Amino acid sequence: MHPRIKELYELLKDVDPAKILNVEVLYFLKEYGATRTEAAIVLHLGFSIDARDADDFVIKSKVWESEDPNDVFYQTLKYLYYNPDDSNYEADDDRVQVSI
Repeated sequence: MHPRIKELYELLKDVDPAKILNVEVLYFLKEYGATRTEAAIVLHLGFSIDARDADDFVIKSKVWESEDPNDVFYQTLKYLYYNPDDSNYEADDDRVQVSI
């Protein structure tokens, strides 16, 4: 798990799983500085919520403004394909490189 997603998960790990899909959880993540995409990814990876369901919940909550599609794509590559053991993996502020 990418360090940023793990950090966000650690904030939420004690939340009752039955209450994780609550808009207050999203406001808490936003207040902490999470992006809309980060929120969806932490719900998916940290709480095993289907990726589409997590994304739909976050988008429909309207807690965040829309993100630029390029930002969503970048964050998705950066967080979902994080693999520091892959010699081809690279993530920095300017680019993400993953094995194909």
